[in-house]
Amino acid sequence: MARSSIRRSNDSDLREIHSWLTHEAKEGVSGNFLCNWRIVEESHSAGTMTVFIDGPTRRPVAFQCGELLVQGILQVKKEFQGRGIGKKLVSHLEKRALKQGITILSIRCANEESKSFWTDIGFKIYGEHGEAYKLLRMPLRSFHDYEAECDVVISFYLGSYLYGESFHPLEVHSLRAVSDKRKLYLKERLSFFPIQYDVSYWVDSVVKVEINGVTVLCDKLKYREARDLGFFKCRNGWVLDEITIPSEKHPY
Repeated sequence: MARSSIRRSNDSDLREIHSWLTHEAKEGVSGNFLCNWRIVEESHSAGTMTVFIDGPTRRPVAFQCGELLVQGILQVKKEFQGRGIGKKLVSHLEKRALKQGITILSIRCANEESKSFWTDIGFKIYGEHGEAYKLLRMPLRSFHDYEAECDVVISFYLGSYLYGESFHPLEVHSLRAVSDKRKLYLKERLSFFPIQYDVSYWVDSVVKVEINGVTVLCDKLKYREARDLGFFKCRNGWVLDEITIPSEKHPY
């Protein structure tokens, strides 16, 4: 018996999916995404549509649009629901994201019934319209090859923190890092998803970096100083793998 597989969609898949979506819509199956067919077509054309191919029939029985990076679509054919296919699709996409260096996922739960599916696999609901996100763990390196270890505390604040307001941090991360006298290396990537708090925080969030108790940066993430230190902007937020500090500010 042929094994099931997961891959990017092709034109034949698109026609097959449209056929069973149309049939399910006529049957009144709930949660049908035929009404969003334009989004499906656009995702297929952009190469961001992934399908689950049933082994015995060699036909697509589930699909996901958006690769978990935008408010996409996930649907499993009615008679194949309850077999864990949706979770397999998501797991596959998470592994693909990590291979591409992506650690911040963002989706939208289309209805109340789907929220439990997403929260069961680690997504956190944050918006009034079912928006959800997940931070993937990305180990970076082993510490046994380095000698000097440092305590790193990274805090994120509202932009008004710089002006003496909003003293309560949005997040605080206490990390361990190692140094080779040129940079500080984190054991695991730090990911920050500011939109969970408010869309304006995307551009106005402040980061404070302390190393061994010494503040080496306190400024907005969008400014050059934060980028020079090592923060870089990705599709859904900010991430940090290693820290570069001018020699005159080295606290170690």
